[in-house]
Amino acid sequence: MNQEDVCRKVGSRHPSLIPGIFTLFCKHGVCLGFSIMEQVESVNVPFSILRSRFTKCPEVVIYDNACQLHTYTFRRDLQFFNKTCFLVDHLHWRNHSGCNAGYQLDVYPQHQDINSQLAEQSNSLLKKLKSQLS
Repeated sequence: MNQEDVCRKVGSRHPSLIPGIFTLFCKHGVCLGFSIMEQVESVNVPFSILRSRFTKCPEVVIYDNACQLHTYTFRRDLQFFNKTCFLVDHLHWRNHSGCNAGYQLDVYPQHQDINSQLAEQSNSLLKKLKSQLS
């Protein structure tokens, strides 16, 4: 792999990131799974949810760090993930530098109707429950 082909994601760590709840939604807004994180989020969290809750991986996975998740999944379970398209959501794409444009959700017109911010929106609602969940 060429050094120019490696994503240099900017701002990968939010100053207030702490362990919490990682949620997984379908394109219709239904929560398909969640995980209580005991450590700060890593690509292992969505990998573990996808691998443990699905017998067949979804065709499309939209995630703020999809480029790294793609590599991570292929190194661990290529057969399970080999037909999955990994895409970076609209909000987080601007933080990706050197990332292949094939990860950019905006270049796929067939996915333009998907609300790629469902997880972010649910996280803002979950923040209201922070004291009860602590």
